Amino acid sequence: ATHIASYPRKHWLILAVFLIFTSTVGYIRIFSLEGLTSQKPLIRSNTDLIKDGLPGQPSPMAFQQYAGYITVDVLKGRSLFYYFVEAAVVDPTTKPLILWLNGVANIIFLESPAGVGFSYSNTTADYSLTGDSRTAKDTYRFLIKWLQRFPMYADIDFVIAGESYAGLSILSEYHGVLSNPFKRCTESIEL
Repeated sequence: ATHIASYPRKHWLILAVFLIFTSTVGYIRIFSLEGLTSQKPLIRSNTDLIKDGLPGQPSPMAFQQYAGYITVDVLKGRSLFYYFVEAAVVDPTTKPLILWLNGVANIIFLESPAGVGFSYSNTTADYSLTGDSRTAKDTYRFLIKWLQRFPMYADIDFVIAGESYAGLSILSEYHGVLSNPFKRCTESIEL
């Protein structure tokens, strides 16, 4: 197991700065997603595209939006719901990607852990067994699988941000990505 004391000095500095700001909002650029996928198609996956906008949204929209489920544990049937809004620019892959836990950039809104919002599990016990460690693992699996759907975002700056308790849970997400303990995942995020 990787322990926090074994992180390189630059990671300690990032964590120190991060801890100063975690009382209300957590925000830190912690890694690049470059190299995650072996293929980078020029088109995005339209599987989860919201084609006609959301109720009450003016039409036409100046940006694309997507929503759907990504399965993070096939055996237990645990899936996380996301809502993703692309930046309203000609090429949204030129803007950073933010994972917001709980418009200026591309934003993925992730409802996590399973049981929060639209995210769910087919295994009832998952709702009582949640915690920072499982949430970090599920978030990492989510990112790997999300980037397989949207590989054009694998080479841009990536930020994990959140508010409230996410100010603390972001540390678990950071640790989960650094230690990459998920042997079942065939891909990994390069730091």
